[in-house]
Amino acid sequence: MAQKGSPQLMYGLNRSFILQCIREHGTISRSRISRLTGISMPTVTGIVDRLVSEDIVKETGKGESTGGRRPTLVRYNLDYGRVIGVDLGSEKVKIAVADLGGHIITLGEKAIWSWDDRSKLEKVIQGIEEVLREIPNYDPLRSALGVGVPGVVDYKSGSVSFAPLFPSWQNYPLREILETELKIPAYLDNDVYAAAWGEYSFGAAKEAKSSLFILVSRGIGSGLITDGKICRGATGAAGEIGYTLVDRSNLHMNFGEKGCLESLCSTSAMASKAKEAVKRGESPLLKQLCNDDISALTPEIVCQAAIQNDPVASAIVEESREYLAVAIANAVSIVNPEMIVLGGDLAGLPDVEELFVEPLKALIKSHVPHFPTITLSSLTTNAVIYGAIVFALDLIQERLVGTAI
Repeated sequence: MAQKGSPQLMYGLNRSFILQCIREHGTISRSRISRLTGISMPTVTGIVDRLVSEDIVKETGKGESTGGRRPTLVRYNLDYGRVIGVDLGSEKVKIAVADLGGHIITLGEKAIWSWDDRSKLEKVIQGIEEVLREIPNYDPLRSALGVGVPGVVDYKSGSVSFAPLFPSWQNYPLREILETELKIPAYLDNDVYAAAWGEYSFGAAKEAKSSLFILVSRGIGSGLITDGKICRGATGAAGEIGYTLVDRSNLHMNFGEKGCLESLCSTSAMASKAKEAVKRGESPLLKQLCNDDISALTPEIVCQAAIQNDPVASAIVEESREYLAVAIANAVSIVNPEMIVLGGDLAGLPDVEELFVEPLKALIKSHVPHFPTITLSSLTTNAVIYGAIVFALDLIQERLVGTAI
């Protein structure tokens, strides 16, 4: 929308609105930009012409006539720069390179396991550096980094206050370290918030005004998007449903101990229960599917066995989805989302619709006042990566505005 103020401020704001409009609508004419933003046609023309001269925007041909001359269309130059999205885990890190439209060009994983948090971070930095070296004509002034971190993050300062998988990271200046080492601007946020934002920007929740993303992996968390904003809570820890209690008998236990939701129905909990069952000799099929190597038992194998009607695996899956149903029903009653999106490692499990999504709908429907749409993440296991990419795209846009003021 049009703004009033000093000429310098007005130019920066108008340039930002115009860039955002082009980014959101793809190919668009100057006159439509003016109509959508409320910015005068002469101002739009001047700013777009400058963006074209800077190679940030490209002219792409002529549009359809509405009675006069055919308008010249413009679009974001998707190859003006590159963004890097990072999904940080405790044992591996996913790193993606995307163009300025958020389209992933390369996506890979790197093992980072170490007993020492600093060694893990060094491996993460090495992995990102390797990716940066592979980008043709890489220019740090046209690049940005977005990172999804499994913990509580101050998104303004980029410091990590609490990360169970990185126990030494307490008030840890992670963004400062990454920017110093990599020489590019970085934006950090909680990994589940990143996943929720990725789903809102590119995935199943794109049209939803209110969506709750529930990530089920080694841990369990959620991210609520309402009216285009992430709900963060008082200390940036909103959505930590993995720590919720589902039985009053667990009240005597400490925070995060056995008895919280993620200890009962995370994907790692499923695998742990299966391993214990095989040790007790209760499931020949599970033992066969893991080739007699109990350490190789995964949630994927549990689901494969459940599909084959193995009673032990079926019971593990049933128990997991029932605990999830309790948590989701409670969350729906509290925050009243339009849509629930299920993601994380759960989204990549075999026959997940049959084993989890459809039964969850049936379990939850009769226990909530307003039943939302419940769907699987359309980004499957890459929702965090896409959210991190959007964070980086926003940084690039800020730089494209700031350098011109």
